[in-house]
Amino acid sequence: MRLFPPGRLILLLFLIISVRLSAQTKIGDDPTTMHPGAILELQSTNKGLLLPRVELNSLTNWTLAGTPVAGMIIYNENGQLPQGLYYWDNAALKWVKLVVDTDLPGTTGGGTSTTSSEPWFKVGAHAPATSNTDDIYIMGKTGIGTKTPTNKLTVSDTADPIRLLGVEPSNDANVLTINTSGVVHQIDLSKIVNLMNIRTVIHDTLALSTDGTILVDAAQNNITITLPSATGNKGLRITFKNIAENDLHIVRIQTIPGETLDGSSGRTFALPWQGIVVQCNGVKWYIIGIF
Repeated sequence: MRLFPPGRLILLLFLIISVRLSAQTKIGDDPTTMHPGAILELQSTNKGLLLPRVELNSLTNWTLAGTPVAGMIIYNENGQLPQGLYYWDNAALKWVKLVVDTDLPGTTGGGTSTTSSEPWFKVGAHAPATSNTDDIYIMGKTGIGTKTPTNKLTVSDTADPIRLLGVEPSNDANVLTINTSGVVHQIDLSKIVNLMNIRTVIHDTLALSTDGTILVDAAQNNITITLPSATGNKGLRITFKNIAENDLHIVRIQTIPGETLDGSSGRTFALPWQGIVVQCNGVKWYIIGIF
């Protein structure tokens, strides 16, 4: 019988194992059976595959040693990007997250996804957004802190209110206001500033959209003041006060033809120091105060 020296025997075993490994490899409880389509098969009833933990802080930063290669898979654990499995897309030169159902919109608390479509679309391309650096848009209502948005954007969190930073300075005459329901409105600043304007009249005149208060001295004659058109002056409020010390003459506040003040063409008053406050809704005028 021919004996092999120990060195040659070890070399022979190494060559046999190398040939076997170059074809298929199985690690597990039963190494005698292996799926014919697998180059590597893992089998265990109580163990898993632990992929390398890598910190990803940017989708476009390779981070690993060597040059980028398509199909590389890692698990991001403590990086600035969301935790999870990522693979390298060499065509796009970036990491792509392997999503689970909780990453998808419409996912319920039990982990069941009610939709598999990406709701945010990339600006300039009618296709779903694929990166957290994409410029995106959505056509429906959006809620932050609420599952039932009532407007295009509904934010609901009294403990963490909205903060706007980097607001551009402007000389625009329009300002934004928020009502008690949280709805934002745009108001012409001149409609607010005009409340500080005051002038005195002693004869018939036209009220202006810049008037805030008109003091009417009707001591010598009757005075008629015609309101500006309600059209284009939504929200405009004007106060009229009779400063005559006698009641010999009347003051009449009237609208232009085709418009109304509390359903009529005008209102008169004559008592000293009497006054009214009117405001329009862009179509009609209304008396909102009498004093």
